[in-house]
Amino acid sequence: MESTNSEVNRLIDEAALSGETALFLNYLGLKRLPEKLFELTQLTNLSLSGNELEALPDDISRLTNLRILDLAGNLLTQLPVAIGHLSQLQHLDLAYNQLKHLPQTFKQLTRLEYLDSSSNQLGQLPENLNLCAQLNTLRLGENELHQVPETIGTLHKLRVLDLSFNNLEDLPLNIKNLKQLNELQLNGNLLDTPFHVLTNLANEPAKLIEHFITLKNAKLKKEKEDQKIAHEKQIYELEVSRRLTEQRMLITTHRWDDEIVGAQFSIPLPSSLLSDITRQLSILNQKASIINYLANYCGEPNHKESLALVESLENIKADISNNKKINEAALNLVSMQNRLTCSYLQFIPKNDQQPAELKLRINCSSKVKQCIFALYLSLNEISRELSHELEENEESALFDATHEHTHMILNAVIGRGGNTGNTSTRISKAIILLASLNSDFFTIN
Repeated sequence: MESTNSEVNRLIDEAALSGETALFLNYLGLKRLPEKLFELTQLTNLSLSGNELEALPDDISRLTNLRILDLAGNLLTQLPVAIGHLSQLQHLDLAYNQLKHLPQTFKQLTRLEYLDSSSNQLGQLPENLNLCAQLNTLRLGENELHQVPETIGTLHKLRVLDLSFNNLEDLPLNIKNLKQLNELQLNGNLLDTPFHVLTNLANEPAKLIEHFITLKNAKLKKEKEDQKIAHEKQIYELEVSRRLTEQRMLITTHRWDDEIVGAQFSIPLPSSLLSDITRQLSILNQKASIINYLANYCGEPNHKESLALVESLENIKADISNNKKINEAALNLVSMQNRLTCSYLQFIPKNDQQPAELKLRINCSSKVKQCIFALYLSLNEISRELSHELEENEESALFDATHEHTHMILNAVIGRGGNTGNTSTRISKAIILLASLNSDFFTIN
């Protein structure tokens, strides 16, 4: 150590006496710099590579005439903010250290032409590095960079840019503005560009950048499309949730799923004629029979007659000038006991405030039938309140909400281990179709 210090002191003293502007203190095992070094303000070239320096003192700022500073191969973990005072610096070598970042004061090195900070631990670059506008060589290989700032595209004098062996997954699009590049190293990153392309085109940066820009534009287009799909999906899911909440609120508010109380609702009558009352009750009976039938076979996912019934309802669609087809579908059902029963019926005659109506209370023979009938009533009310014909995505959202609701009803009865998917689908389709036919059929009390 004494011999090392002696050699360092000798070299510094000789430079002081001779007024030498270049000083080389390479591979001398230096752990710290002697203070008298910073008295050599005439120095323009200082080489300290291959030592064991862990820190660079602020006094380095006193060497204001430095044009070349070589600190490669030391143990530096950071640089002093004062390095920004070396305003004449043109060449800075920081390779093979342990630097985790570069100070923001780098923006003051406006004459810097060469910067080598390869083989460090840099996780990011200063955003204002573009103020080093004279840079023509920038070597940043073998670091831990995840991104490069957009401002790098304004370093128009760059001829060499080495970003190899980092963690880059992307590059800023404005890298295409670096028209003077004749070497671009990108291999050893996480870019989508194949390794052989990166290697073969290292000395043809214009082609490499063009290749990269093409890939990035395609990626950006896909990301935009994915964002649009995700946004549409989010809107759709909100619509499903809104419809499901609407159904639940209607059922809960009117207690339509109460097996003991029963589902109470009203049928508006266009007149007080007995024929109108009979016709309305007949249509309700046909629809109730269909719902009762489908619910009765809810434990049989592949029940053929139920599937055929739903298919016949789909064929009817929304155009029934009379209810003959609904009547036919109901008549074809196997006669069953334990049908829905009307426990209350009251005729309310027309007055000045409201038209004539029938008040009814329907009780079902089981909880699952009561819940499905209640769901049908909610759909009927939703259909009646619609101010426009549903678009395709709205129809789909209403179906998905109803399917989820039906699925929950069946799971509560059959159990979560049962196969209720197919049954939920056919019941959901059926009650939506039934609610869409004569959707002004019922009113809520």
